[in-house]
Amino acid sequence: MRAKRTGLTMLISMGLLSTSWAASLISADFSVGQGYADGDLAGQNGWALVGTKTNAFNVTDAAGSGYITTLNSGFVGGDTPVSLNVASDNGVDTEWDGSIDFSISRTTNGWSGGSVLEFGLTTTSSALNPGTAGAGDEWDIRIVSQNPGNDDLLQIGIQDGIGGFEMLTALTPAAAGWDGAGGTDLETDNLRVVFNVRKTRNDNVYALTANLINLDTLVSSNGVTAYQTVSDAYDAATLDYFVIHHDGACNFIAGNTVDRFDATINSINMDVTTGVAPVLMAPVAAALGGNGEVGLSWNAVVEAETYDVTRSDAGIGGTYSPVAGGSGLTTNVFTDTSVSNGSEYWYKVTAKATGAADSVSTPVSATPEAIVGNTTILNTTFVNSGAFYNDGDLSGQDRWNAIADSNPNAFEVDIAGSGFAQSNPLFATNGGNDVIYSRFTSNEVGSVWSGTTVFSVSAIADGATKTNVINGVEYIGTTANLSGAEEFFEWGISSDAANTDLFPAQEDDVLWVVRNTAADGMSFGLNMYQYNINVSLALSSEQVGWDPLWENTSSEQPDLETEEMTVNWMIRKSPIANKYNGQVTVTVGTNVYEGIVVYTDYAASQAVDAYAASTVEFGMGHRIPLGQMLNVSVDSISVSHTNASAIPQSIPELTAQAGVTSLTIDLNWSGVGEEESVKIFRSEEYGVEGSEIATLPQGTTSYTDSDATLQDLRGYIYTVKTVYDAGATEVASEQSGAFARATIAPLWYPGDTIDWLSASRNYGGVSHTPVASGIGFSQFTTGSGIDGSVLVAADVAVHNTNLCPLIHVVSQNSAELGLIRGNDGGGGTSPLIRWKYENHSTLFYFENTVGNTGGEFDGVANNPTISFDVGAFNLLKIGSTDPAYVQLAIRNDNQWYVGKTQYLRSQTGSITVLDEEWTPLTLATATDINRMTVTNGIYTVGSALSLTKINAVGYFYDNMTANLDVGNGWNYMKELKVEYGSQPSVYQSWAAGFNLYNEAAASTNDYDADGFDNVTEWGLGGNPNDINNAGITGRRYAEDGNGNFLYIYPRLKSSDRPTYTALESDNLVHTTFWDNEASYTITTGGTWTDFRDEFEMVTNAVPMTAPVNFFQLEVTE
Repeated sequence: MRAKRTGLTMLISMGLLSTSWAASLISADFSVGQGYADGDLAGQNGWALVGTKTNAFNVTDAAGSGYITTLNSGFVGGDTPVSLNVASDNGVDTEWDGSIDFSISRTTNGWSGGSVLEFGLTTTSSALNPGTAGAGDEWDIRIVSQNPGNDDLLQIGIQDGIGGFEMLTALTPAAAGWDGAGGTDLETDNLRVVFNVRKTRNDNVYALTANLINLDTLVSSNGVTAYQTVSDAYDAATLDYFVIHHDGACNFIAGNTVDRFDATINSINMDVTTGVAPVLMAPVAAALGGNGEVGLSWNAVVEAETYDVTRSDAGIGGTYSPVAGGSGLTTNVFTDTSVSNGSEYWYKVTAKATGAADSVSTPVSATPEAIVGNTTILNTTFVNSGAFYNDGDLSGQDRWNAIADSNPNAFEVDIAGSGFAQSNPLFATNGGNDVIYSRFTSNEVGSVWSGTTVFSVSAIADGATKTNVINGVEYIGTTANLSGAEEFFEWGISSDAANTDLFPAQEDDVLWVVRNTAADGMSFGLNMYQYNINVSLALSSEQVGWDPLWENTSSEQPDLETEEMTVNWMIRKSPIANKYNGQVTVTVGTNVYEGIVVYTDYAASQAVDAYAASTVEFGMGHRIPLGQMLNVSVDSISVSHTNASAIPQSIPELTAQAGVTSLTIDLNWSGVGEEESVKIFRSEEYGVEGSEIATLPQGTTSYTDSDATLQDLRGYIYTVKTVYDAGATEVASEQSGAFARATIAPLWYPGDTIDWLSASRNYGGVSHTPVASGIGFSQFTTGSGIDGSVLVAADVAVHNTNLCPLIHVVSQNSAELGLIRGNDGGGGTSPLIRWKYENHSTLFYFENTVGNTGGEFDGVANNPTISFDVGAFNLLKIGSTDPAYVQLAIRNDNQWYVGKTQYLRSQTGSITVLDEEWTPLTLATATDINRMTVTNGIYTVGSALSLTKINAVGYFYDNMTANLDVGNGWNYMKELKVEYGSQPSVYQSWAAGFNLYNEAAASTNDYDADGFDNVTEWGLGGNPNDINNAGITGRRYAEDGNGNFLYIYPRLKSSDRPTYTALESDNLVHTTFWDNEASYTITTGGTWTDFRDEFEMVTNAVPMTAPVNFFQLEVTE
């Protein structure tokens, strides 16, 4: 054990202890002199066991240096707290000051994020947990191993009482005196956490501050103050117990008691002082000039009772005088109307509280101006032109101002060269980083804000290290750590008079949002608060010009910076209540990509407050996506405003597909908004508009054609037209066709198409049975709701079983689980169903179709297909860093089978039951100690099984665990459907791919009049719409030296192909050809090498017995 240092030295010098008299609550050095002996801390000097886990902390070397440690404690997982009865005062203005000398060690060179050690005061002798929604019974401080961006920090922080973690201070591995992940030094130096906790005058709020010091090197990390909201503790007259707590989260892997973090504590000291007046933080103020007014806002200062606003009319150094109506304020906003447009005013905000010294903000300025319109608002390149810009914070330059809730230095200007404003300094911060350009524009219906934003994006090399071999040379590079689908840059308009922040799901902002996609491309959407909402344009990583994950195997290093992107954009206030529309066009190099017009259609994206406002401002912001470090460099930006504009007339984008019910066709389209109506036309031949079958109201985006005249396996071609100008203008979509199909769906879960009445994300009904001896899991879970499902009566109120079948589960897991309503992005009102998990094997299934009808059917007679969308589950295979997969499962009579094909997250597709291979699955019971699995299963093709009584279908997750990069674990029940009935033939599907249906698609029809009928063009790889492309028209001829003539023709390798026959004739005068293949020797193999790898060669060895032979190839369906 390293040498110990004790006492409260440095506490006052660090500024964390009150200099008034304090009563000692704890002063423990765990030595013989204080009555300690080696052994379990519980039972010594008032320390008591909490729960049943003995030896949570063991006193060691009490006769010498004396310390307590979790090493060699017989740790069996979970939380291991001990408590000391201190009966502390807990009145308002009470402060606790103290220090803990400690070190942390870990058993392997790996790293895991989680709480290692906690301490705090509580009303009960129990494990520490501040609770949620502010109903906690303690204040507590946590020593945490965190791994944000592979920094391997040792942090001091708090759980804020409403479910979040806030960091007070931290040390890097080097500063803490050990190695991060992969290193060999697995124990920190001797460290000291110095803390101050105050019970504030704000109801339910404690203020906590901490510093972290390396006692061996005297390196320290100054801390910040954070606030813990805990009503039960606040209401108590005394806090009776001091608890120290070795946290169960310190395991590297849940349930693993070997690979873990341990703590050694040399001393604990804590005093309590009552009646301490608060020290108020200085308000952070923002000022915004309006038309004849200046709006002021500032953060709410904890324990401030009132605020005074003062103003200087003579610059920052002038005399600050009270503003009329600006004294004794109890809110954190104020509007000064005693100003004149065009004059600059400076303001200070003073926070005041009884018995406390006043605290004054840094001065801020604003210049009120008249509202403008029909003009250029902003056009800048961030150069030192006209003395507008200098190096440093963009806020305060020209008309730019940081919003009230923004981190400092949201964007920093670099005027070198052509100039730019970058977000690079924000790597150390989180949350919003936003600025407003303080110039108001009018906000009438028809107003358009348009401009050009030129920027590039860069990432840092903080991800996985990869190796790439090019021409025998090995290259090693580090990729970026990107999780995908995260917002990182936005710009647009805001009506937020208080300038609190910019966010696409707020009702006062209309923003163009840029997100990186799951494939490391980028998408541009209007108020795109989720990755798939209001997307105007999506670009691939290749299109934006970077390769942060090093997926290009021909490059020597990852490319961590995009090309410069020039985004021409517009935002328009539509006449439709609460809706704006917009469009982007992005230029990268010489490539131009045009987006579609999108509207703020989704409820959370509708800017209700902005729509109602008379004026708005322009702003832009940058965010750090979770687990990612992305830097935005803005080279130039321009904004113009126009009072009136024409209605945008978008081309609808139409998709037709076979309907979800028999003999129907579903139509879906985008690109609508302010049209007066929508017309639907149906034809049976591509290129012919056909007859109008429906006129729909404005804003309609879907239609189901269920006309009784639709015939099985006949193709129908549709056109959607949007109507404008009282019918004078119609904008038509491209045509889209589909087959009507007579089908039956005995098992069907419709996924996203369910119309939920609520998305409260409540847990469903589940029954958890403990499995004490389970290998890698601790409980067995099944449904305990309606008919053994995971839906209870409260769920049925929002889960319409006439629209969706009941969900069932069989799961072996290690944490409380349940069914949650919510989307696959983590909340909102999407109709998806998610299953929360910890380490598990889980079967997630249903037994009926929509309306809870269906049931058992004969799979052999009907050969059903299963179509699926597995959802964006975030799992890993247990014991692996590879992405997890899911497998389909069916139940035949009472026997479950799992399909061989494995599907990654977000994968969609379909299989044929009799063509898939299946292996039996034995369902777990509450007494099984091994996980159910099919890892070593023996698979049999479905046609060889007697699948005559199929009655259930689902997803099987085989030995899954959390994706540690994401931090949450979910399975999804998205669309899953078993159906059988008519199917288009392979030839019909091929012809439909060329928009040929019905008579035009007849196999013997030569649609393009090139001399080859349709089926021949299929067999030769041609295009039946192109007279110049009949596919492979050449043949090969040779002699084999054995008296045979070789006639060689191409044939599709796929088993789904037409029939090929070599025909012969003995003359060309009477052109009758016949099939004589019975006399040939026919061989196949090899690849037809004319750049058509999908074709093989068929060689016909023809005996040369006739003086003359002529050959031709016949292709039939």
